[in-house]
Amino acid sequence: MQRSSLSISVFALVVVGLVVLAGGSGLNVVAQEGEADTHPIVGTWQVFLGDSPVVHGLLTHAADGTMTATDPVTTIAPPGSPVSPLFLSSAHGVWEATGPDSAVYMYQQINSDAEGNMLALVTISGVREVNADGQSFTTTGAYTVADPNGNVLDAGPVSGVRGERMAIEPVATPESTPAS
Repeated sequence: MQRSSLSISVFALVVVGLVVLAGGSGLNVVAQEGEADTHPIVGTWQVFLGDSPVVHGLLTHAADGTMTATDPVTTIAPPGSPVSPLFLSSAHGVWEATGPDSAVYMYQQINSDAEGNMLALVTISGVREVNADGQSFTTTGAYTVADPNGNVLDAGPVSGVRGERMAIEPVATPESTPAS
């Protein structure tokens, strides 16, 4: 029984490491109407963990108060985990403005095995602060990992997450070739 609990704990830590796109305080948030379309969090973002220059995920806050996030789709779990590889769904959630440059949010992601069996539901909630440049944000918060029956397997804080607004880059145009 102790080995099973250890395996589930290791599994929970792996799951959290993969969905640490956000953070939070367990706030209940619902989709909103009103001035959300002008809030600076609206848009699509590349998400980074700590100082890493590698994009960890993609995140979109829609003007209607909904949001989606995408992490790497699969990962190899460390030794001792009950399942490897893990398969991660996209994440879906809601956000709400709390100030001119801040928002609270909550989203959930389903984690499964190779046969499609649900292993865990990861809930992440937190606060995002859009920087004065409007092109980046920081986030703090918390996560909860629960089994399919709702039993909490792991929970804790999330920090060190930052986002950079995705922008359209100029399209490369090939040079023309003179006619012969």
